[in-house]
Amino acid sequence: MVFGACTAISLGCFTPSSSKIEDTCTAKRELTRIPGWKFAFQKQEECNFPDPTEVSIAMQVFYTSWYEQFGDTADVVLNNLNNFLVDWKSELVPFERGYRVDGTFVENGWASGLTLAKDHIVVKREFGQKIYETSFVHELVHASIRASNPQNHGDPDHEGPKYEGWTKDHTEFIKYVNNILRLMDLNYAEENKKIYFFTKE
Repeated sequence: MVFGACTAISLGCFTPSSSKIEDTCTAKRELTRIPGWKFAFQKQEECNFPDPTEVSIAMQVFYTSWYEQFGDTADVVLNNLNNFLVDWKSELVPFERGYRVDGTFVENGWASGLTLAKDHIVVKREFGQKIYETSFVHELVHASIRASNPQNHGDPDHEGPKYEGWTKDHTEFIKYVNNILRLMDLNYAEENKKIYFFTKE
């Protein structure tokens, strides 16, 4: 099923790690299609990237949750995700002139993710790290705000007062979506199934 210039800084999914792909891939900077989305792709550094299907599912969870909470006038967020590029990096990404989530200005530093454009994000991911443990959802929020913002910015200062768009609801939304993705993780469910108790009626 196909789902019909400020740099935003993250100082900060259903994603069991795909060890088979990571163990066998050899290409560097390979462009890989994200299934279920018209023209969505991901790039990885060496073999450090999640399974494209898992990324697709994470994007679907993100969009359905976004639509329920914030709506999507004229499908601008949906159309943006259908034409998207995720660039996975193994190291922190350098930046200049960014903001923390509370709006504090940072002259330069290293970030776990960047939103380079409304349709292009960079996300640091260590080998074996789950999508919900990265800044992936955080960057999707920036990209979606920018896609739906006539002022063409993704609110890089987050909850700060300089730009409009990002609210505390967006900060809580990231936690909400990441928690859904965490609970969808089969490894997580297996490790924690002992906390559930079932009784016969």
